[in-house]
Amino acid sequence: MPSKKSGSGNGKQTIHRSSISGKFVTEKHVRKNPRTTQTEKR
Repeated sequence: MPSKKSGSGNGKQTIHRSSISGKFVTEKHVRKNPRTTQTEKR
């Protein structure tokens, strides 16, 4: 699926998706880093 967003948020989305499930990451990926979401998933 990275082919669709090649050049946009492909590198970022890939890390987020690999880090976490990729569900709440998409809506929380706006925070800052994929690690912050895992630690701050109140």
